[in-house]
Amino acid sequence: MKKIRAVQFINNMNDGGAETLVAGTVSFLDPDRFESYVLNIHRVDSANFRRLENAGVKVRWFYPGWNVPVRAFNKLFRKTYVPGRILNFIRKEKIDVIHAHLEVLPYLVPIADRIRDVPIFYTCHTVPEVMLPVGNKDHNAARYLIDHNGLRLIALHENMRKQLNELFHVDNTEVVLNGVDTDRFGKADLSVKDAKKRLGIPEDTFVIGNVARLDPIKNQDLLLEITERIRERGRNAFLLLVGEGSEKDRLTETIRRKNLEGHCLILEHRTDMPEIYRAMDVFVLPSRYEGFPLVALEAQAAGLLTCLSDAVTDEAVVSDHAYKISLNESADCWAEFILEKHREQEEKGPCTNDQRMEKIDIRHYVSRLADLYEQALAGRRHS
Repeated sequence: MKKIRAVQFINNMNDGGAETLVAGTVSFLDPDRFESYVLNIHRVDSANFRRLENAGVKVRWFYPGWNVPVRAFNKLFRKTYVPGRILNFIRKEKIDVIHAHLEVLPYLVPIADRIRDVPIFYTCHTVPEVMLPVGNKDHNAARYLIDHNGLRLIALHENMRKQLNELFHVDNTEVVLNGVDTDRFGKADLSVKDAKKRLGIPEDTFVIGNVARLDPIKNQDLLLEITERIRERGRNAFLLLVGEGSEKDRLTETIRRKNLEGHCLILEHRTDMPEIYRAMDVFVLPSRYEGFPLVALEAQAAGLLTCLSDAVTDEAVVSDHAYKISLNESADCWAEFILEKHREQEEKGPCTNDQRMEKIDIRHYVSRLADLYEQALAGRRHS
């Protein structure tokens, strides 16, 4: 049987949630049924990129980096150079399905007429009004591709499906819940003591963990305040941040100013996330808005007490050790809530995952995508 040649098209393979989901997709798509590719605008040296390289996944990119000259060139020739390269790639590799992510749809518009026979999917990875606001180039590109190429939208949860249907006046948006490798995150062969030791974190600390881009929307400033409030309550709190981003220098200065330099650690581009989660006592994600955060699922799969802001969708709560807290609450309230839930968890014993966790396993996510790809191709052949 002929394999379906599917490409995941995304800006780059950074270490964000969308990129991690793409890496998981190509890693778990059945190699007997699919030939998988990843297409990037530019290359980045990240944990996700190294993961794909080590797995032998075919990753292609148009620019080796994303410096000022490259950005200037891309801005000047974005309607010709990259679209032309994409078209050459599709023809050379005989691509059957395109699955686009993040801000790449405008690159497909100039070649839309020449790829009408290739089904295109687009996953919205965050709040639609943020990702695809009316009037911006990504919204306009999505609208054009829906009208001219039958672009199919994919939402991460039911409320997002309704928002996308309303935003684009369609009724066929599909819901495909995010997924993580629950086996990988649930079976870290390392004690908490050793996990902390390997990172240079004192054994007696209460480790508050966060995995997210260092960005204002991820609200790491609140995490610093929570750490201070917990320390004021007599617990030796330690903040472990995993991520990179525009806020790193400012956050580092804030840490210094708050005299938290010995009580905070920032890590980047980690390929050992199961072991990182093992070093945490609680995972906290106080984001101002989110789509469907993979890291919340990873933390729960790792058996961690998980505290999320009320901006996170309810579908991300998939265990009895995950809770949501209002962003309107003060850092004091967050600190007290975290300590209270941690005390309750210690009394109950180790966290256990329930049947809800099975629904967010990456294998279910990939199986659903595979069905959508095959259905779309079957529909094109019979049209």
